[in-house]
Amino acid sequence: MRKIFFALLILFQQELLAQQDSLVWKEVWNIPVTNITAWDIDEQENCIVAKGNLLQKLNKEGQLIFQQSSKAIGKIASIDARNPMKILLFSEEQQLIHFCDNSLTAQQDNIDLSIFNLNNITKISGSSQPNKCWVYNQDNSQLALLSQNNSQLQRIENCKGLLGFNEVNQLLEVSSQLFLIDYNKGIYQLDIYGSLIQFLAIPPFTYCWIENNLIYTLTGDEMRITPLANEQNHKIIKLPFTVLELKKQGNFYYLLGKEKLSKLSLSK
Repeated sequence: MRKIFFALLILFQQELLAQQDSLVWKEVWNIPVTNITAWDIDEQENCIVAKGNLLQKLNKEGQLIFQQSSKAIGKIASIDARNPMKILLFSEEQQLIHFCDNSLTAQQDNIDLSIFNLNNITKISGSSQPNKCWVYNQDNSQLALLSQNNSQLQRIENCKGLLGFNEVNQLLEVSSQLFLIDYNKGIYQLDIYGSLIQFLAIPPFTYCWIENNLIYTLTGDEMRITPLANEQNHKIIKLPFTVLELKKQGNFYYLLGKEKLSKLSLSK
């Protein structure tokens, strides 16, 4: 009986490997990663890149279509381009959140985090609620929802004590739900009022992306795909190179490696 069990296990593993081997990565375009400090993809498959003192926009073919100086903003730590008409730019050094339109032209209404006594914001996320964004204060583990008119709408104190995470490595709002991502412990899924929906104990990873109720996490040269509804039912896909960050939009994957930022498709 034991021999039959191990034989079936080996056959299952071989079938799984065969399925993975049948998947083929195909590169659409790539650019060098030199001086890239932040990047994101909008819903139209445009890529927004902060590169040195420049903010650049590439179309879905990887061609440069807009470029603006970002000297006034300083070093851009993160970009949220999910709303292509109001792109969010975060300067961690200045503790300011800037906004620009789809041509990368700066808008006047910025969010000055100092007026909220939030002095060490490290993570931000755009919100599906118009002109709003989430911020996380590392000093006292505060989570706040702010408006572009510099009003505070919501604040949750002592998130670390309430939820039990070690560190917030990423902050994402997806489909009107907020995700606090701890690379070593897992993912905390909250509603827009800050109440915990569920905790997903995903094995340690180095980056995370969430789209269409699927969680994509990076570990070494592998990508793990986990359904939000069932963390045990996951699959693992080999990556074409060592990937530091990933994003997904539609049928395409955007992978940031040590040497290049690539747009790729994955098919059988």
